[in-house]
Amino acid sequence: MSDHPIHFEDHIIGYIRVEPFKKITDALDKEFINHQLEAFFKIALTSLLFILSGAWFVGRYLKKRFSALEKQANELTAGNYTIRSAIHKRDEIGRLATHLDTLAITLERNQRSRQQWIADISHELRTPLAILKGETEALIDGIRPLKRQAIHSLASEIERLNNLVEDLYQLSLSDVGALNYKKEPIELVGLLEDILDTFSTRMAEHDLQLTVDLDPCRDIDISGDSARLTQLFINLLENAIRYTNQGGAIKVSGNCKNEQLQLIIEDSAPTVATEKLPHLFERLYRSESSRNRNTGGAGLGLAICKEIVNAHQGKIEAKHSGLGGIAIQVRFPIID
Repeated sequence: MSDHPIHFEDHIIGYIRVEPFKKITDALDKEFINHQLEAFFKIALTSLLFILSGAWFVGRYLKKRFSALEKQANELTAGNYTIRSAIHKRDEIGRLATHLDTLAITLERNQRSRQQWIADISHELRTPLAILKGETEALIDGIRPLKRQAIHSLASEIERLNNLVEDLYQLSLSDVGALNYKKEPIELVGLLEDILDTFSTRMAEHDLQLTVDLDPCRDIDISGDSARLTQLFINLLENAIRYTNQGGAIKVSGNCKNEQLQLIIEDSAPTVATEKLPHLFERLYRSESSRNRNTGGAGLGLAICKEIVNAHQGKIEAKHSGLGGIAIQVRFPIID
């Protein structure tokens, strides 16, 4: 046994006594230590067995759930978008299953849209081609005499087919980001007024009354591509003329607020149901249930308009018009 002094500021304030370890010599003490070691070993072994057993069951359970997710993912990869997960737990795996279901629903919807898109395009291409074929066969067989009216009919169908192919080409370029925009400061009202001048004869032929009120946003510039914006306004005006009853009215107005220039092209009756308004900018969408080619085009004009407006960081939407028809509102950010 030895004592070790504790110093503080050159003074001894206490002692630490250290007793040397005594070897375990007592038989009872040795037996106690052996029992403790043996119990510890048994506890450790039992705990290890429980842990391994629990891990095996948990692993098997997780493997079953992940196998179900793997099967669903493989089905999606193979093109089966109707499969849904049977996992409805509110844990991480359950949330992953929910995301897979959402992906499957989106892919299924896109597949149906693509199939409908192909069917609609086939219909639009087949119709003018069938007319062209019938007309030319009638001319060849002598059933229809070769007159100016017959040639005009053929030219009309060729023009319709050419416009459809051009619209599809424009949309395909937009999808891959290949549409070129050469933007520069543009006084939009002046551009629109020039386009309106070219439509005066068309509107007179349809007995449509045109009202223009663009003074509130005159001499205001936006950053835009004049060629694409011209295409935008031509499509909107064509759409207004096409879907306005003879003797109706078309109004073009504008205003500026919240650092945005807003142009509105509205027409008189007929109109469409409120629930159909958001769909007017979808490709190949027509508000009427029948596919009457005499009342409209292929349903691509407004879809192209939306792509052009989006490329100019603008917004376009359709609302009911006070004239009884539809009002197309287009907004563009103003530049300083």
